[in-house]
Amino acid sequence: MSRACFLTAIDSPEPLNWGLKLEKIAAPMVLLCSRDMAEALKVQSVPPHVSIVISELPRTPSLGDKLTWLRDACRAGYQNAHSYYWLDARLVYVNLSFEFLYSDLLARAIARFAPGPACFIMPGYDAASFFGGPKTSIEALTAGSGEIFATVPERSSGAVFTSAFDWERPADLNLLLGAAIDEPILHVIGDSHAYNCFTPNTAIGCRANVLVRAKDVSPTHVPYAYQFTHHLGSRTMHFAGRPGALVTEATRCGVKAGDAVVWVFGEIDVRCHIVRQQVEHGRTSGDVIGTLASDYIAGIVEVQRAIKLTHSVVFAPVPPLDNPGYTSADFPVFRSIAERIEASRQLRAILSTLCDRHGITFLDVSAHYESARGDLRWELSDHFCHIASGSQAPAVEALYGLLARDA
Repeated sequence: MSRACFLTAIDSPEPLNWGLKLEKIAAPMVLLCSRDMAEALKVQSVPPHVSIVISELPRTPSLGDKLTWLRDACRAGYQNAHSYYWLDARLVYVNLSFEFLYSDLLARAIARFAPGPACFIMPGYDAASFFGGPKTSIEALTAGSGEIFATVPERSSGAVFTSAFDWERPADLNLLLGAAIDEPILHVIGDSHAYNCFTPNTAIGCRANVLVRAKDVSPTHVPYAYQFTHHLGSRTMHFAGRPGALVTEATRCGVKAGDAVVWVFGEIDVRCHIVRQQVEHGRTSGDVIGTLASDYIAGIVEVQRAIKLTHSVVFAPVPPLDNPGYTSADFPVFRSIAERIEASRQLRAILSTLCDRHGITFLDVSAHYESARGDLRWELSDHFCHIASGSQAPAVEALYGLLARDA
């Protein structure tokens, strides 16, 4: 595989404040910095394959600035690379998972999907945020090169960067580039509790899809090289139980044969919907919860038939939080905490029975987090509705211990 080098400009400590660890960067990089910022970075444990270059940085680098820096890096031969790519700093520390730079994953993905001059468009960014190519292509760029970024999928004449993926409907690059991973992956798919229960807080940023090394989540060895968390938004168990819904989401998330999936749904249903269905529609709790759980498990079974997973894990909804200060126009709390505790307990019990019936692993960590009456302990919560990210260790270790034992 040819050696790729990545350039970016850092003019403030913000990337470090967002969790970027320079000492963990494994990809060859050039960091363009002001003199003051360069001095600040040098106190970090900067690996030898990361070059810090002092430069005059405009407040907002133009495309011309980026092209000049790329050409200069090529001519200087930084990191003895065969190809050079520009990456906007904000894309690096806010949206692209750090793991792409903490390993050779980014270079592997580029080599597989776009070996020539290319741009990689992320929703919310333009083509000039991430682009580059072979050294010879970069060096050939001149003021008369014509159109820099192709506006059609076919390559234009001259030195042009074409979109590596669908430029009309750009998708999350974490998913597109993550498709280069051949190793088994542990996917965590669901609502926001997928973040709070299982994902390192410093890795999240503004990422809906967060890729991390499994060993960076837990020291317990599991047969999965990576953990890939996929936050689907405020999705309910009711949504997950619709025919085909989970197959669609698993496919979109890049779940492949040999991977494992942890499904995280249900807390919203307990908080907002289950008791409401009983009160406003005259349904029994057994009918509401039984239908909800049965449809959900049927959706998971459907995924297992479509994709040969090594493991499916149903994560029990966390206990409801008694939070008098909670307000939400979209997902208001319905009725008393006592009623929601009972709904949560019934849902967990039915899920456990259904999982056992279908040979699906059921993971319930409620005992680590609930009070004597059955609600989420305030001191272990984020004071909203989640387990606090600093309190996720029991959930993480229960999951990883379970996967290690079943390997």
